[in-house]
Amino acid sequence: MLAAGYGFLSENEGFARRCEEEGIIFVGPTPEAIASMGSKRGAKLLLRERDASIPLIPGYDGADQSTETLCREAKRIGFPVLLKASAGGGGKGMRVVREASQLVDAIDSAKRESRNSFGDDTLLIEKYFDDVRHIEFQIMGDQYGNVVHLNERECSVQRRHQKVIEEAPSVIMTPALRERMGHSAVAIGRAINYRGAGTVEFIADDQGHYYFLEVNTRLQVEHPVTEMTTGVDLVQAQIHVAQGASLDELGLKQEALLVKGHAIECRLYAEDPDNNFFPCTGRVLTWQPAAIAGVRYDGGIRSGSEISVYYDPLICKIIAHAPTREEALNKMVKALRETVILGLTTNKVFLQQVLLHPDFRSGHFNTHFIDHHLPADVRRQSVEGDRDEMVIAALLWDWRRRERARSLLRRLPSGWRNSPYANSRQEFVVAGGDKARNVAVEYRYEAKRGTGTQRDPNAHFYVKVNSAREYSRVVLHQHHMPVGPQGEGEDDATLDVSLDGLRRRYIVNAAEDRIFVHSATFGESVLTLKSRYAQAFVGDAAGEGEYIAQMPGKILQLLVADGKEVAAGEALLVMESMKMESKISAHKAGKVKLHKKAKRIEKDLWFSPLPRSLLEKRHQFFGARASLHHRHFGLFGHLDPTIGAERIILICVTRSHGWVPPPLQQRKEMHRSRLSPATTELINRRRRSTERPSGSASLCSSRPALAAAARACVSSGKPPNSSTPSIRPSASRGTRSATTRSLLKSTSTTCGTSSSRSWATSTATWSTSMSASAPFSAGTRRSSKKRRRSS
Repeated sequence: MLAAGYGFLSENEGFARRCEEEGIIFVGPTPEAIASMGSKRGAKLLLRERDASIPLIPGYDGADQSTETLCREAKRIGFPVLLKASAGGGGKGMRVVREASQLVDAIDSAKRESRNSFGDDTLLIEKYFDDVRHIEFQIMGDQYGNVVHLNERECSVQRRHQKVIEEAPSVIMTPALRERMGHSAVAIGRAINYRGAGTVEFIADDQGHYYFLEVNTRLQVEHPVTEMTTGVDLVQAQIHVAQGASLDELGLKQEALLVKGHAIECRLYAEDPDNNFFPCTGRVLTWQPAAIAGVRYDGGIRSGSEISVYYDPLICKIIAHAPTREEALNKMVKALRETVILGLTTNKVFLQQVLLHPDFRSGHFNTHFIDHHLPADVRRQSVEGDRDEMVIAALLWDWRRRERARSLLRRLPSGWRNSPYANSRQEFVVAGGDKARNVAVEYRYEAKRGTGTQRDPNAHFYVKVNSAREYSRVVLHQHHMPVGPQGEGEDDATLDVSLDGLRRRYIVNAAEDRIFVHSATFGESVLTLKSRYAQAFVGDAAGEGEYIAQMPGKILQLLVADGKEVAAGEALLVMESMKMESKISAHKAGKVKLHKKAKRIEKDLWFSPLPRSLLEKRHQFFGARASLHHRHFGLFGHLDPTIGAERIILICVTRSHGWVPPPLQQRKEMHRSRLSPATTELINRRRRSTERPSGSASLCSSRPALAAAARACVSSGKPPNSSTPSIRPSASRGTRSATTRSLLKSTSTTCGTSSSRSWATSTATWSTSMSASAPFSAGTRRSSKKRRRSS
């Protein structure tokens, strides 16, 4: 026995037939049923012949697939029209065309995506309805010609023709409409002698009109919604049917299949809703499902899982069931808030936006709900986790990480410094919405002792955010508790924090310099630690005239030729990532110049600071795949305004993890800018109090100057005195070097009583020692004293 799940093999006629030939029981419909419904075009022709009562959408499903014929038929049907891949599903190979000028490009794109996904580029054209709902019926058939339906699912909330939220029952469903649509679904199943689990999809309006869309000859992704509302295990029933059981033996009678409560499913995608739902890749740092009664998780990820470019961005399904729709919605919102997924961009916040929208909660929505109610600008306005509490949680987690890694001077309290008036400081960049914001946090660790011999298990802090809001009682509870290595245990990512008496739990993890914070109250936030030093440029962002692919992918088609003049916004090439196509468009008008060879790419690459070892030698072009050292994939182009030549360069570049320290003077300026006004004033006051009078000699005058002054005194025969400028001690400090004191002492004892010859001999000896090449150290001073005493 073989069960193919709901992947592409589950709808592959050849695979099912080969299983039968090899004597393997295939869990699913017969190869003939898959063949009849596998093609949307063939399905329409078959249903039109066998049951004329089934309503079909007006359109074109002919065998002539030339671009000219498809354009002519689309104009006959009338715009808007929908191009659909005949062998497709999941929104692949589907395009909405609203005017004739878009037809040729849309046909080429739909054919290409259909051919790459399903191996068949046959298209059909249907009249497109703007104000409709997507409603599907779950059917189950056995080997004896019996077919039943297990009620409906509403799947109207979609983006790019892919479902995002499904629920059962539908908010527009009435008993009469359910009976009519259910009868049509069962009739279609009987017409093709269907066996196993399948789905019949319709579009419907609020007036009770509906049209047949397609049959999915497999178990659907959203099948848990039906299981929660009917109590039937569809996977188990599918296996029993494949083994020869009848529907009656399984207790699947139409009159017994009633709706029980309400269920909602949310698809958790690895995608960025703020970037037109573009798929995202990365590593899941922390994954913690919510533990709520009536909530089910269907997924295959865990902490440490890698989300690559080779699969669909769907990473998990979350299903909530409750007696009423209102209760199910509230339970799902709670589950999403408590679900922890850190390290990866997902649509979790967007799902909450949909569930909390008034029109969705009231049931007034259709397949254009996202476009009409949650466009890109509205989605970006909902910035979650942009709060001081999230910043403080990131600060404390980073402090705990550094404190545990500290190996030297562990008996000193954290943040100890000899100036008690200056607090420690950390800066973050908080991501959110259209732009990020900088947050500066000052904090002070306040060591507290426990009572008696008991050590205080908590860490206490004083925190000020952006020099404005102060938190005088910040407590990190149980921070001394031993835990496993980072990322291996829940305790290591958990923070128990009290802010001025209010205690909350946070889940925190980090990758490189980015810190991910989760709070069931405030949502999720991504913060970047700002380095104290300037970072070297590593080509992490596109500059003027440059292009960066949004994620790794495969180049499907180059749309421009070398030397072509392009206008701003004109498409340059087509990429495919996670089974989705996207276009790279020109930022501005210019002339295209292509560089295809790897040697030329390296030569023309303007990221000269990058080491050559960081360049991936296997460049990517026209379908060739390239491996990545890091997540940064570069599709670079450069516009030279002087000659108007635009270079498109395809290459994989890794991100440098090191930093280059700035010059000393710049570091001094950066340090000075971080000082508080009181500290700056104190430093300036000290400097003013120690300034030397003009014309005074330095305390540590150079040895050649002193030696020259001594020789001048010897040659003139006059003893030195305090008025000699070259050896006069500094008046600023009132102290003298050992050499200067010895010299003045010697001259004071010889001047006026000893002969000039004896003084000159002593000075000559001192001058000789001063001209030595060795550094003038304490040992040198002691040797000079001994020589003077002997003389």
